[in-house]
Amino acid sequence: MRDFTASGGQLLIPPIIGSIRMGQTIGRGPSSILKECVDSNNGEYLTCKLIPKTFFSNSNAISKYEHELKVLQSISHRNIVSTKSMVNDKDYICITMEKCNGESLYQYILNNGALSEEIARPIFVQIVETIAFLHSQEIAHRNIKLESILIDDSMSIKLYDFESSHFMMSHQLLSTQCGSPLYAPPEMINAQPYDGKSSDIWSLGVTLYAMLVGSLPWSTDSPTIMMKQILRGEVNMPPTVSPQARDLISQMLSTNPMLRPTAVSVLSHQWFKTEFQEITLKKKTSSFQMDNKASIIRPRPVVLSKTRKLSSMNCKTCDPNTLVTLFSKKVCVSNRRSNRASID
Repeated sequence: MRDFTASGGQLLIPPIIGSIRMGQTIGRGPSSILKECVDSNNGEYLTCKLIPKTFFSNSNAISKYEHELKVLQSISHRNIVSTKSMVNDKDYICITMEKCNGESLYQYILNNGALSEEIARPIFVQIVETIAFLHSQEIAHRNIKLESILIDDSMSIKLYDFESSHFMMSHQLLSTQCGSPLYAPPEMINAQPYDGKSSDIWSLGVTLYAMLVGSLPWSTDSPTIMMKQILRGEVNMPPTVSPQARDLISQMLSTNPMLRPTAVSVLSHQWFKTEFQEITLKKKTSSFQMDNKASIIRPRPVVLSKTRKLSSMNCKTCDPNTLVTLFSKKVCVSNRRSNRASID
């Protein structure tokens, strides 16, 4: 097996890790891959999330996946992936989850383009209901993005990627800059203490925009300029977005976190009042197939598309190894507290 290298390298995934036999790839992230799999001990079909240890900048990074497992095993919801176990292999962290049909919402939009509001509405309501449930359990997700949402051909969604989630104490403000900077709120990018729930609402606003427009709100090929756009809340709404959807997105993308609605309030917005139509996504015919050969993870280049192509959502700016550097850029940053103690 070749080790991952930061420039042009690749990492092979063996057909079997422990008792887990790998199947087809159903999703990819900047530092992980989602695959169908089967537990050879009992024949159970599962989904597994594979994270190469070569992506970790330090040994403490592994603890966040142990934290993810702890969070997921403490909650139960129809739209949250049920997690089974974590295998700490020599080269990988392998988190096994319930078998998930379909593909990531990111991949679906990448393949099919922006969603109509009739199709987006029943999908987004499930996402918001799931976040409302997490917030009722005093959990902030802090990594909401299209890549973290699985969708099947019946339009049912499953939320995963909980390594950045946090159990909140009453009125607690957080300080850790985490998740994808493309979905992060201004206060997080500005290195200010922030409310985890309000941060999730901002991420929901970026997610809905991406669903309806097929691209990110931020139009730039420069991380520095992108940060400035986020800090200023500069969002260009295309004419294809309805006035009600515009209003909802604008509320969620308020640069003032105190003015953002709660998840429960989002669900009461007028945009959701329109009756849902019976719509089924394009049906995919797939069956479990074993990988007899090793799969390959190729590092993604740092690309921020000037034309806001959807592919820029999955750029390497989301890589945990580069995230701290990107977040720490001094772009329109004021009141930075250099001696602030970590509280989350």
